[in-house]
Amino acid sequence: MLLLSKNQGNLLQDFIWQCQGLTGGSASTPNAPVDSETAKQHGNQALNGLRTLGTLIISNGQFRKLRTYHLLMESFTPADLRSK
Repeated sequence: MLLLSKNQGNLLQDFIWQCQGLTGGSASTPNAPVDSETAKQHGNQALNGLRTLGTLIISNGQFRKLRTYHLLMESFTPADLRSK
C-alpha cells in the first residue's frame, strides 16, 4: 500500500539507500567446501542480485499497476461477501 502513494516520503530511495548498507555481518559458514574468500564473493554477488531485483520490482510501473488492481479487487471481495 505504501508503494502506491507515488513514493510518499521518498520510501523507494530510503529502501535502496538502506540496502546499500547491508553487510554479511558475522555469519559463519557451516563446514562449507569453499574457502572464506570465495564464500564472501558469492555472498556479495547474491546481495547485489537481491538489491537489483528489489530496485527493478519497486521502480517498475507495471508492477505498481498490478498491485493497485490487486488491492482494488481485495477491497471488493469483503463487500461482496457481506452482501450475500
